Amino acid sequence: MTINNKNIDNLFYIFVTSHLIFWTLIPTLTNHNLPLDTIEALAWGSNLDWGFNKHPPMSAFLPEVFFQIGNANYRKNNIGESILGYKRALLLNPSFKEAGQNLSILKQSNEFVDFEKSRLQTLLCKIPLSYISLFLSLSLWVIGLGVLYGIINKKAKQRSIIISLLGALLFITSLFTSIQRHNFKAAPNTHVITSINSTLKSSPTDTASNVIQLNLGSNIRVISARNNWAYIEAPNELRGWIRNKAITKLWPYNYELIN
Repeated sequence: MTINNKNIDNLFYIFVTSHLIFWTLIPTLTNHNLPLDTIEALAWGSNLDWGFNKHPPMSAFLPEVFFQIGNANYRKNNIGESILGYKRALLLNPSFKEAGQNLSILKQSNEFVDFEKSRLQTLLCKIPLSYISLFLSLSLWVIGLGVLYGIINKKAKQRSIIISLLGALLFITSLFTSIQRHNFKAAPNTHVITSINSTLKSSPTDTASNVIQLNLGSNIRVISARNNWAYIEAPNELRGWIRNKAITKLWPYNYELIN
């Protein structure tokens, strides 16, 4: 049988369609389990294991620890520390629904403010990480198919380039989304107001004029420090001085260790 361009095209389309059905669509529609690594982390995390070679230590149960700290402080009426615990739990596990629910309730009752996200940030944060990983894998798959098609059918270089460019565009978009999601994490200088009657001052003295009253749970960013005072930026773009004892760092450990 003579192999011509038409036969090559037909074989290529049959291969692409079969591969898409058997290796992409069917697993996507039928496999409703979490990723294997996530299931493993939940299993050993529920036993309070410290971790293993391929898992960072304590990543599975630290969000639960901070969640329970938030609950304990709430029962003691330490609202500021309770909000801090829930925020730390969500910082380590943004999909922690119980922590998010409790934090929403406290936000309604205490009316604390956070740094607002742009529409793009809000949109990208709603995209599950599993989808981003899927698109990254799919983009490499498309690039590979474009290159393979160009090798099989040397006379269809233009079509091969178009397929590869589409894959590259999908790869760049997925990579950009992943990087932007990572950049949306709280800055390392982010602190939380944990003391009542926390007033922003115009200068680092108790007799200075008041700038604004900051509610429990509000996020602020520390710009500099002087003795027992911190020069901060509030979410409403106001700046001023506040006592160090009124604020607590959001990140529970050294930010540079994991970023």
